[in-house]
Amino acid sequence: MKLKIGVILAHPEAEQTFSHFADNADYELIFRTGFLDNAFDLACELQEEKVDAIITLGIPMDVFNAHITVEIFPIYPSSYDIINALYKARDLGEKLAFAEVPFQRIHYDVDRIASILRSDITHYKFSAIEHLSHRESIEKVVYRIIEDGRDVLVTMGGYSYTFAQSLAFPAIMVMPSEKSFLTALDNVKKLFWKYQVDAEKTRWLNAVFDSATEGVMVLDSNQIVVAINPSAQKFMRFNHDKIVGRHVLSIQSSNPLFQKFFNTSSNFEVVKSRTKEYAVKKEILYDGEIPLGTVIRANPMKEIQRLELDARRKISESGFVAKSTFSDIKGSSMAFEKTKQKAANYAKSHSNVILYGESGSGKEIFAQSIHNASLCKNGPFVAINCTVLTETLLESELFGYEDGAFTGAKKGGKPGLFELAHKGTLFLDEIGDMPLGIQVKLLRVLQERIVRRIGGSKNVPIDVRFIFATNRDLHMDIIEGSFRKDLYYRINVLVLHVPSLKDHKEDLKEIAQNILKKLSLQTGKALVLSDEAIRILQKYDWPGNVRELNNFLERAIFLDYHDDKVIHEMVSELMPIGALPKEQKSALEGERLWVDLDTMRNMENSIIEILYQRYNGNRKKLSDTLEISASSLYRRLKEMDLPKSLDG
Repeated sequence: MKLKIGVILAHPEAEQTFSHFADNADYELIFRTGFLDNAFDLACELQEEKVDAIITLGIPMDVFNAHITVEIFPIYPSSYDIINALYKARDLGEKLAFAEVPFQRIHYDVDRIASILRSDITHYKFSAIEHLSHRESIEKVVYRIIEDGRDVLVTMGGYSYTFAQSLAFPAIMVMPSEKSFLTALDNVKKLFWKYQVDAEKTRWLNAVFDSATEGVMVLDSNQIVVAINPSAQKFMRFNHDKIVGRHVLSIQSSNPLFQKFFNTSSNFEVVKSRTKEYAVKKEILYDGEIPLGTVIRANPMKEIQRLELDARRKISESGFVAKSTFSDIKGSSMAFEKTKQKAANYAKSHSNVILYGESGSGKEIFAQSIHNASLCKNGPFVAINCTVLTETLLESELFGYEDGAFTGAKKGGKPGLFELAHKGTLFLDEIGDMPLGIQVKLLRVLQERIVRRIGGSKNVPIDVRFIFATNRDLHMDIIEGSFRKDLYYRINVLVLHVPSLKDHKEDLKEIAQNILKKLSLQTGKALVLSDEAIRILQKYDWPGNVRELNNFLERAIFLDYHDDKVIHEMVSELMPIGALPKEQKSALEGERLWVDLDTMRNMENSIIEILYQRYNGNRKKLSDTLEISASSLYRRLKEMDLPKSLDG
């Protein structure tokens, strides 16, 4: 589209000087000659011709009032243009008068120009004079110039030039150079294209606003409705023309649903109509401390539930979902409950968590539970075992790669697990087995929270909660040089020791019953373990932990082993010869307890609590096992605020 520019000039010669600029240009120039009141009429005429902008020369800007909505650009001559006019004026006289157009936006250093030219120049300004029109004010200044004995008027205004000539007084009008005119044209074109871009943005924003399925209504600071999109109109059964421009008080009485939407007191509420429920958010927008207005957003609850279901289905389909929660972790002994409580507390933080524990002890179930109790529970849960892949494959899985990064790379590239875990949790299992080369790169990711794909040049920021797990002694690995010390201190923030099954055998019955319940649903078979069978199972240390117990019970349920004797034989087969003695020499022989390293007093208290739970508060058995007197045990239990027995 060709730009259409109107030009109002106060000097008739100007059109001849500048009209050629429109030749072969991407704009059209429409010239008019006039000044003062006449200039306003010409501007109205150009506006009716739908010009995109108006350029003026030698005309006070205040003659164009609010009726002129087209942008107006005055041409201001450069200092060079003024010097050129003053040079010409010196041929007509020695005492020069220089007068500026009233209300112009820039001013000139006439005194400096006079010193450069070494001329006698007096500076006059055509300012508005009270009770006088523009014409009368300008005429008054021209008369004063003549009375002051000036020889020549050099003026920037069209009317002062014409009036001086009518009095036969020598006058030179400052004509802008072609460069000044081109500058004005460039300003017009820049603004025009900016308007075009802004208009395009506005069209896009309006299209987005109107197409949003979420209902949106905007009020100004005076609670006048300034915008409402079609979805909000549909929800409240409002017509756009009947609500925009109205005050909320005039709307509330006629529309109960609008009243509920507007009166939402908190940031989020569920609002009910006769047939639907809506999730409504009301937010006041501020510019600093100054309120700008209010935005009300509404969505049908069914739509929110559908979107959430779709999102969960997609996450589930991708495999990046955590299925376990803390309620799935069975075991109610005092020591194990402490472990679960510590894990639940860790879930509230975004810091790195590391889980220490033997294989099969349930580290991933704890990791999933921490994720599902954290602030990033709605994000993905991505897990990878650092042992099963080579260094090259592990790097490509973690960081991803760009198209053509290496032979066999997937066309189009592939995002890595760091990227896929964005806004969620990345669980790195068996971190102690991660190759040193990858450890260096992982450390950088943990420090900078950015990743770069293999073969790529772009850094991708990530927001990921990291959970690590290992069955190794990382301190020993650091000494042996297989694990980086700096990485250890980066990941070893929130530490959780997941106890082996042998360290909380009092939970074996509950764990076994939960496993059998799941196996029964899967197989349609049932197996009930007697108390004797449980005691038999508790005599074995289960080096494979819960995983080994699960395999054992799955085999038993398929073979329909209900007899305690058979269970005893199956357990005996698992043990090395002599590992299942007929008699125990002491109450604690062959058993282990898991106690966090602490002060001696606290570690003793932990041991007492574990055995107290195991022996159901039997003080005699507890004192015999610990080989302390009944009175000493009584004082210790009282100090620890434990009852005399679990029953009281």
